[in-house]
Amino acid sequence: TKKFVMWLKIMGEGYHQYMTVATSDAITDPYKIVNERLHPYGILAGDFDLFEDEGKGYIIFERAHSDMIIADLTEDYLDVGMKYSVHFPRKCPPYVREAPAVFKKDGYYYMFTSGTTAKLPNQSEIARAKSMHGEWEVLGAPHIGDDKHTSFDSQISCVFKVEGTDKFIAMADRWLIDLP
Repeated sequence: TKKFVMWLKIMGEGYHQYMTVATSDAITDPYKIVNERLHPYGILAGDFDLFEDEGKGYIIFERAHSDMIIADLTEDYLDVGMKYSVHFPRKCPPYVREAPAVFKKDGYYYMFTSGTTAKLPNQSEIARAKSMHGEWEVLGAPHIGDDKHTSFDSQISCVFKVEGTDKFIAMADRWLIDLP
């Protein structure tokens, strides 16, 4: 469509959340909402990541306190498509995964996730798969030297490839809270 597409998770009062999609002709121009109050497949989508590979778009999101959903996006990237798959089913927090961050390296898709306990640092995991909807193999704690396995008290939110290199940069949110 030659438009910039932005997905947002909107949190309202009482933990009510939904997705909103907006587009713009230029990254710095105003965005127009084109899909509002979206609950993909009737699911209250939590933390999410968008990923594009070979011209195909995906949204990866947490189904609150349950599992991770990987869904194809429509060709215009404005909605979820017909195909989706369910991954990492866990019984309860903090074992349920959230905050997916996906990247591809050497023919594998990799996904960082975090455990779920509100704003406290949680154990990070990394998993890999040969296809987005394939079987994801959990590789364990990803950070060398992080004895707490909490992404050094952070939550990875995005991974991007440094153009022209074989290097990747992971960006993270760090919660500054008073711990007892």
